[in-house]
Amino acid sequence: NSVISSLTRRAFTVCSPQHLDAELDTVYNICLCNGFPPHDTTTLMSSVLAKLSRPKPTSTRRPPREFLHRVTLPFHPALSSRIKRVLNRYDIAVTFSSSSTLRNALTRTKSSPPADSTPNVIYKIPCRDCPAFYIGQTKRPVLKRIKEHEASYHNDSLYNTDGKMTSAPAIHARDNAHTMDWNSTQILASAPSRNHLNLLEQSYIHTLQPSINRTDKVPTVNLQWNSLFSRIATSKPRPAGIILKPRKHPPKSKRLPKS
Repeated sequence: NSVISSLTRRAFTVCSPQHLDAELDTVYNICLCNGFPPHDTTTLMSSVLAKLSRPKPTSTRRPPREFLHRVTLPFHPALSSRIKRVLNRYDIAVTFSSSSTLRNALTRTKSSPPADSTPNVIYKIPCRDCPAFYIGQTKRPVLKRIKEHEASYHNDSLYNTDGKMTSAPAIHARDNAHTMDWNSTQILASAPSRNHLNLLEQSYIHTLQPSINRTDKVPTVNLQWNSLFSRIATSKPRPAGIILKPRKHPPKSKRLPKS
């Protein structure tokens, strides 16, 4: 059946009207010579010709909307559709781009840095002696920032010369005679710019409520994002938690709270 249908469709599509009948007779004779039943061949050819000769219905789809402006944004699984709806109201067309492209895959010649050398991240440091944890951000390699937190604790340099706090987790460890689990630091997310990091950090702090963080030190983000904080912090996919490689350092006895 597929042979008869294909030959009939080809004759109807390729041949000009004045040669169509002759070509259809040729197709019919070829089918008979190859053992196809005459009645079945005639019926199938007539059915195919009837479908091809039927006028196509006119499209009822509305023409695409014309926008005054266009913008391209990175795709985010939790926010893209909502952002597009809002911008469309203001006559702005939105297209989304992906960071994973064929060009990026073919031109990437350098290997990825180790997890503990990753910059531009949001990280989480848990306390070993209680459920408390700290969430912070850094544009430098995360291992370097963790070492600075450790140094603030071991050297008792919790405040700089201006009286500003240098490490909230170190202060928590000293004031409560606890030990921060530096080696179990996790990378929660990464971002390309300071504004992205500020948004991510405030989203995680708002959603997870870390008790070690000082609320007066949280980056200021437009209040319009408040309703989306929980979706940003829990959206998938996102960079998976990465445990830093254990580092060896001499044991430190717990310090008693200062009176």
